[in-house]
Amino acid sequence: MAEHDHRKNSDVGGGRRSTVAALIFVVILIGGVYWAFQAIVQHNAMQNCLDSGRRDCTDRLP
Repeated sequence: MAEHDHRKNSDVGGGRRSTVAALIFVVILIGGVYWAFQAIVQHNAMQNCLDSGRRDCTDRLP
């Protein structure tokens, strides 16, 4: 019975570790998606500016 309790406690620590690792992965993934979205928005703003015939588009980016 004592061996079973020991294994149960060590499994709980491993579960917490994998939960923290998953949380870190999700945060990094969300950051990457946010960065990609901002890059697309900036690219679209530049393209719209260039399509309108302006030459000072770098000064007008968000």
